[in-house]
Amino acid sequence: MKNTFWDWIWNVRDIEAPLKMKRSSLWLIEGDLFQLSNLGGFIVNIYEAMAAAQQHTFIVLTDHPERIIPVLYGREANFYLGGGDFLENIWHLTRVDNQEIANKRIPELLKLREISTGWPVLGVVVKPVLGPLDLTRYLPEPSQEIPFRINYLNWVICNGGSQPAIPEWVRSIRDQCQATGVPFYFEGWGEWKATYRQEEAVDLLKLKNNQLVTKAQNGGYWLFSRVGEKKAGYLLDGQKWREYPLIN
Repeated sequence: MKNTFWDWIWNVRDIEAPLKMKRSSLWLIEGDLFQLSNLGGFIVNIYEAMAAAQQHTFIVLTDHPERIIPVLYGREANFYLGGGDFLENIWHLTRVDNQEIANKRIPELLKLREISTGWPVLGVVVKPVLGPLDLTRYLPEPSQEIPFRINYLNWVICNGGSQPAIPEWVRSIRDQCQATGVPFYFEGWGEWKATYRQEEAVDLLKLKNNQLVTKAQNGGYWLFSRVGEKKAGYLLDGQKWREYPLIN
């Protein structure tokens, strides 16, 4: 099983690469397409290429969701899309790592659904996990029967990245998704492996250079060892979490 939520990474300098592949695949655009240095005309050229490759689904992951509407629907790219228009094979995700960033970026992303409910997937990538994260305001009510394409997140992806991820924080994100029926994809713990120790105290003098400790919520502590992504693994409570949104 692959350990990434995409099949292929697309370096858009090779703009025709997706057209050369006939088998349906999930493509992640390399880098941040909406970074401030990319002009609207350049971004629209990439959207045109994605629209031409209807056999594929594309993921646009950005730290700048506030640029999406001005570029796609505004003057910056000569009103590339009209009100209500959308591209059905493009998913938009934004990246967050703490509550402050989540509260800033997720509402900007969800504004896309105010323009058009046709956008198939709006999601979030939590990487790294720098603190506890409450996503409930961006998720549907638990057990609520709702249409898929409404103004909520449709997908949550989590990855420890380069920083130690407290397991309770990751579990909380998973549990919020499970309670609301939103697909949860756990890529892995990143570079740090967490081991629970029941002792109330730790001898700091015995720690190695690649180790850190932090208190656990219910007593004891977590010992983190920097072992690399492969050894840290991708199991959460002994299970793989590889859920994808189902498109209606």
